[in-house]
Amino acid sequence: MTFEILVVCTGNICRSPVAAQLLAAGLDRGGVRVTSAGVGAVVGSDIGEGMVDALGRAGVPVGSHEARQATEALISGADLVLTMDTDQRSWILGRVPAALRRTYTLREFALICGFLSESGEVNWPARLDDESRLEILMDLAGMQRGRFPAGPGLVIDDPYRGAPEDYDRALAEIQAAVGQIIAAVEGKSGEI
Repeated sequence: MTFEILVVCTGNICRSPVAAQLLAAGLDRGGVRVTSAGVGAVVGSDIGEGMVDALGRAGVPVGSHEARQATEALISGADLVLTMDTDQRSWILGRVPAALRRTYTLREFALICGFLSESGEVNWPARLDDESRLEILMDLAGMQRGRFPAGPGLVIDDPYRGAPEDYDRALAEIQAAVGQIIAAVEGKSGEI
């Protein structure tokens, strides 16, 4: 069985495809599938030019992408749903209320992962695969929901149609959050 992660933003052309590609690259030991979608997707589009430029400036390779709309089926089939902001999380939960236990903003989940790593709760046996680690991590994260109050610290702002520095900032925030999650899955500590 595969652990399914769905990363969601608005248009599915800036933040969520990049976060999904970075997560997929970091969780490459099998048993995990990472995809992305948008609550108002620009269906069929590639990653936006501004984000492609930011990726180039950061030396991050750009993978292929085709934007798609978030659907009830995609949400229901995901073991973990990560959004870029609380409005997207609300949109997800408005369509699939049962997804509450497994839906977080990317930064909220990253902060929880960091807390669990620092507290020593994610000390994995080497033989445990990423899928099993993520399943256990989800149980542990559920007990920490609410530890980090809602607010701007849990949001990655949309850089769409912004200045290059807006894209650079969003990319840096995504990289930091993804790094925190991957560190927890690997059983390492780190900070966001």
